[in-house]
Amino acid sequence: MPSRPRCSWQVAGRAITSGLILGLVLGLLTTACTWGSAPEPGLFGRNQPSSAGSGPPSPPIGRVNPDLPVLGERTLTPDRVDDPPLRVALHALRRTPGGTLLDWSVTPLQVVGLRVGDPVDAHSTAAALVAAAGTFRIIDGDRGTVYRPLISTRSGRYVGSAPAGGLRIGVTSLLQIAFGALPPTLHSVSVELPGVELFTDVPVPDPGRYFGPTRAVDLARSPDVDEVIRWSPAFVYHAAGGQRFRIGIVAVESASDATSIVWSIWSITDGDGLRGAAGPPITDRHDALGHRSTASGLRLIPAGSARAITVWHESTGPEGGGDAFCLCTDLRTAPTDLSRARRSITVVSNLPPLPLRTQFVDVVLPGVGRMQHIPVSESLDSSSQVAGAIQDVSGEVEAPSGRWEAATGNTWPPPRPSRDVLRHTREVVARLD
Repeated sequence: MPSRPRCSWQVAGRAITSGLILGLVLGLLTTACTWGSAPEPGLFGRNQPSSAGSGPPSPPIGRVNPDLPVLGERTLTPDRVDDPPLRVALHALRRTPGGTLLDWSVTPLQVVGLRVGDPVDAHSTAAALVAAAGTFRIIDGDRGTVYRPLISTRSGRYVGSAPAGGLRIGVTSLLQIAFGALPPTLHSVSVELPGVELFTDVPVPDPGRYFGPTRAVDLARSPDVDEVIRWSPAFVYHAAGGQRFRIGIVAVESASDATSIVWSIWSITDGDGLRGAAGPPITDRHDALGHRSTASGLRLIPAGSARAITVWHESTGPEGGGDAFCLCTDLRTAPTDLSRARRSITVVSNLPPLPLRTQFVDVVLPGVGRMQHIPVSESLDSSSQVAGAIQDVSGEVEAPSGRWEAATGNTWPPPRPSRDVLRHTREVVARLD
């Protein structure tokens, strides 16, 4: 096997998005890779939250309130020296009059050459993730429903907060985004943030309450890393003008309500890249027919089963009609550098849950082959990260445009958007297929 490439991620053009769907760009991320023999750190960290005592304490400027609940976290680790790694965390879903509030955070992590408190470049991966908040999703797999963020009828933008003064190294920016009111009988959901595997079994408390933490978590600790666990054979991607690629599986994360696959696409030769290409094995036939280049092509077959599990799609059309968009990475804005050899991107695909106690799956790449006996990692459900419900005594924010300044991680719980803010919105609810 050739030596593994080292990859650098940087945001091309506007710092908008790693999200999916309906004209919202996904990941204007440009990879610049060089080949070497050293192990390549994965883009995503699989480690679950650890206590503050397991790593060096955060400096005072970035100190996080120990009462801050952490329902789950993910680590993104760009290789480019001046693009810091970051940790994204999910803190709460709160029912509030007129809607549902998602509390989440971004913490740019310290690396050599950067000091705690230094501003983060507006074209960094961290800034792109914040700009992509309008592509977040709440998924109710049992009812087959997908909730998208509320859109302000005054500004036309999603309703949520933005970091005050931008992002800073070692400082947790506690962000919020508003969704419509969830059914009162709905008690747990999955949450999709662009570019990372799903947060699963996220508890939804009663109105006016949130779930407390089980432990203090140091969100500014050193980043976690992973590596590719299995490589596919090299293959010719006919949709990209005969360019040769290889696919690497980073992780298959299984939970009771969903499955996430993290995988990497590596270019071996020059070609047309993935910006306009659409076809198996990278993109499924449905998306290819719709002229969408997405990370929807692979399938999972659980050990002992003959039935393939395919990537989830969402549709806003009527039952049996309308178009459907995958809950996966959208490659239509893939960087032009993917048309050159020795470049890569890391993508995420979300699928229905695997059968109970599935330990291994086969990953099927149509037209390429079958990667057998891929180990399955069990996700630590968000519900296991919380203690009892606590009364929400936070105040309200008046923000006519639907945007307000975010708090830092030493403020919990942060204020919520007022009923008036949520009244001037429109809601989009999609069907899960």
